Amino acid sequence: MSEAQDTQPPLSPVDTQPTAAVGTPTAPPPHDIDGLEEAGNGPGCFIWGLVMLLTVVLAVVVVVLAALAGWTSGQPIAQQNATASVEAIIVDQCTRLAAEVAAENDALLGIRMEYLLTQTPAVPCVQEYIPIATALYSTKYAPTATPTLTPTPTQEVVVLPTLTPTTEHTAPVATLPAQQVEYDLDALMQEVQQHLNLAEWNDAIALLEAIQTIDPTYRTEAVNNFMFQALTSRARELFISGQQLAEAILLTDRAEALGDIGDLAFERIIAQLWLDAQRNLTINYPEAIRLLSEIYRLAPNYRGGEVANQLFSQRVAYGDALLPSDPCRAVTQYEAALTLRSDANVQTKRDEANLACSNFALTQQAGAPQNGVNGTPAPQGETNAPPATPTIAPVGQQ
Repeated sequence: MSEAQDTQPPLSPVDTQPTAAVGTPTAPPPHDIDGLEEAGNGPGCFIWGLVMLLTVVLAVVVVVLAALAGWTSGQPIAQQNATASVEAIIVDQCTRLAAEVAAENDALLGIRMEYLLTQTPAVPCVQEYIPIATALYSTKYAPTATPTLTPTPTQEVVVLPTLTPTTEHTAPVATLPAQQVEYDLDALMQEVQQHLNLAEWNDAIALLEAIQTIDPTYRTEAVNNFMFQALTSRARELFISGQQLAEAILLTDRAEALGDIGDLAFERIIAQLWLDAQRNLTINYPEAIRLLSEIYRLAPNYRGGEVANQLFSQRVAYGDALLPSDPCRAVTQYEAALTLRSDANVQTKRDEANLACSNFALTQQAGAPQNGVNGTPAPQGETNAPPATPTIAPVGQQ
């Protein structure tokens, strides 16, 4: 090798390539791709694919987390919006209650109140309308719902109280309009006829009284005829049973103002005497004996012979009370009792009273009138027979 060549730097392979003419395109040198990958000069396809997959997964995670965060933060807002909607509905329903009351639309009023009553917490405005709704229903339906009761109806105007709610859901002031209560008198008369056919006298009387109160001019003759029939039938029923005689007397008095009561007049006299006698038993022997004697004279078998039994016992009791102080008058009572019934015990008492009366006579001064029992003075007006009864006083007078 020459010295000139030794001193020159070695040429690269490119330098050794032949130089092309100016203007002539030069082909690029071939790249040894396989050689580069094998030499570790750049990443492979697997690495790039893995990087892209991780990038996509990370993006999906970010999107999901962002969506969850947005949903969670939106829940309170949605809840507030729903609550506000419910409150708006409640306020609207409370406002409409007054209009339904004024229109007397009980059906729609009930639906609105039922909705408000189901809300939690409780809606204050609905409590104010509960009594108004009840009164509206009663006013609208009560007259025909219970026609068999003893009503005390009135034709006066019924006005419900003014409502002024003070709750947070303030509703307009509600006032029911004046309403006239009407009754179907023809239907009531039909019910009266049914009660009379079934001998339900008290029910018939109650309905007839209601009709007379509602309209005193309604079918006056028919009402009076039905009333007379019911009064006399009920009074006769009580006289026969012997129960509630005071009521029977009162019913007879009412019937007498409507027509001829016939034999009920006699029943009323006997019942009045009996009631008066019962008030004097064991308290006023002479008055009880007088009243019972009059009943016995008019109706000896009254109350199944009970009047005779009471007269007997009252005379014996009166004789027992007289025996210590006035044996002669005691004899009179014992003798009168024995005319009603034979009784050995009373006969013994009579004999003892006779002996006491005789002893009493021996102590009397000479010359005294001796026209009583066993020659003893007899009290004025006292005899062995039941005493005479004065004329019967009018009913209710003593």
